[in-house]
Amino acid sequence: MTDPSFADTDFIATAPKVDVAPCDATRAIQLRELAERSAGLSREDFRLRYRSPFLLQLNDTGTLPSSRVTTASGRFQTAAALAASPAPLHAYELTKRPGANVFSLMVTLGRAPNNDIIVAHPAVSKFHASFAQTGDEWTVTDSSSNGTWVDGEKLAPKTARALRIPTCLSFARAVIMMLLSADAVYDELERLRGH
Repeated sequence: MTDPSFADTDFIATAPKVDVAPCDATRAIQLRELAERSAGLSREDFRLRYRSPFLLQLNDTGTLPSSRVTTASGRFQTAAALAASPAPLHAYELTKRPGANVFSLMVTLGRAPNNDIIVAHPAVSKFHASFAQTGDEWTVTDSSSNGTWVDGEKLAPKTARALRIPTCLSFARAVIMMLLSADAVYDELERLRGH
């Protein structure tokens, strides 16, 4: 069954300029910090720097703040909520971290420090899920004890599932992330900067 709260999302806030640096996949980067790092980049320059999609973590505790409830259409109401939100959004570029682990054909996500994307939440397994790319297509595979959901539908364990972009993922029903293309993230960052 699909959960309608996992639908398209709009993000808006503000951010000042700083120098550009690539994302470090070992830690979450605040969305506002990514906006600062990429200020002044054209869409093409952003695409050249960030070639992979992004996971945007929408929460830290497993629930979305009440200000991020959905409308009848299923769209998150975030325009005003993000500017006042005490919990900043985080971004992870979906890339391998050199030397993190021996899984060269997948991007791993979990609590353990040898994952490519480390999510330090107690409900997230040490090795919770993995992402793989074939051509332009991405898949996700659940390897956890607490489950992974794609657009509200629980994945079968150890079975790769093709992902459409954008899509919403929930890890252990505790950490909620949106998978967005670099182009979509660029658009969101432009909105954050008020352009």
